[in-house]
Amino acid sequence: YTAGDFSSACQMVDGNTPLEWLVRDYVLPHGQRCFVITDGLRPQGIADLEQIQQVPRGSWGWTPVRQIMTPLHQIKPIQSAEPAYSALERMVSERRSALPVVDGNRLLGLVRQDHLLRFAQMQSSAR
Repeated sequence: YTAGDFSSACQMVDGNTPLEWLVRDYVLPHGQRCFVITDGLRPQGIADLEQIQQVPRGSWGWTPVRQIMTPLHQIKPIQSAEPAYSALERMVSERRSALPVVDGNRLLGLVRQDHLLRFAQMQSSAR
């Protein structure tokens, strides 16, 4: 299996979106856990539920998601053909819950650590 097999499209949101709206509109009703942050057009970074939870609840109303995102230039993306195990190793060593998956220079989505771990558990219990 490759990283591309586990890549999922994450919700794209404008970087000016307050955390409160993000939680209200995507996390609570849909269980969305990862986000691609844009400048309105192009992906600029990623954010996840863990980053949101680090911000005091009282600040969510005026904290834009761009303030907590990890800029894409700080994250080396994983190629879609790279083995899923390699993606998991990188996430563990870099302490990341997700990595951007690319095909060449095109962003396909994110591969999430919890998805890979769940798959590995199912594989080992099936043996």
